[in-house]
Amino acid sequence: LKQAAHRFVVTQRERVIVGGAMVLPTVQARFVLAKRPEGNFREGEHLVFEQSARLPEVNEGQVLIRNLYMSLDPALRPQMSIRTYVEPVPVGGPMRATTVGEVVVAAGGLQEGEIVMGLGGWQEYYIADVKDVRRVLLPHGAPIQAALGILGITGITAYFGLLRVGAAIAGETVVVSGAAGATGSVAAQIAKHVLGCTVVGIAGGTKK
Repeated sequence: LKQAAHRFVVTQRERVIVGGAMVLPTVQARFVLAKRPEGNFREGEHLVFEQSARLPEVNEGQVLIRNLYMSLDPALRPQMSIRTYVEPVPVGGPMRATTVGEVVVAAGGLQEGEIVMGLGGWQEYYIADVKDVRRVLLPHGAPIQAALGILGITGITAYFGLLRVGAAIAGETVVVSGAAGATGSVAAQIAKHVLGCTVVGIAGGTKK
């Protein structure tokens, strides 16, 4: 997946203004799940790059989002094959991913140019109901891509899992399984540098 994602360079197509009206894009680049992997993943067989996929029309009450940043999470690999905590990625549809993007066509209180987050997938644009996206609100100076990591679900899971569920306190020893992962590494840092705990991290091997 990582190699495939590196090939996905979002082409920033110009917005064309004709008679004062913006002409919206009709095609886009995207990655599509063509076949469920059974074993090793192979680009071009399971995940196919489409250079000029048709972009559907935007209906009333929907927004059109131009993706700026997209996630590449380990959890995406099993979602290509089986049901996990969510349904698997539909065959023939764009590869699933959480994205941060800019509103191109606004609706429902959102304004053009606002930055939002949603399940935009590995594609240049996506269309969503207003209820399925949310504004990205970050501290001043924080990069918007942080909403996909430390200031997003990764950081939230680590913070509340450690402080609310685990109820860790200063001076305790905290054992973090999956310490090399996104959430585990944040939890370890919070435990050590914020709470002052002794941290033991478990990873999958010596390199991690």
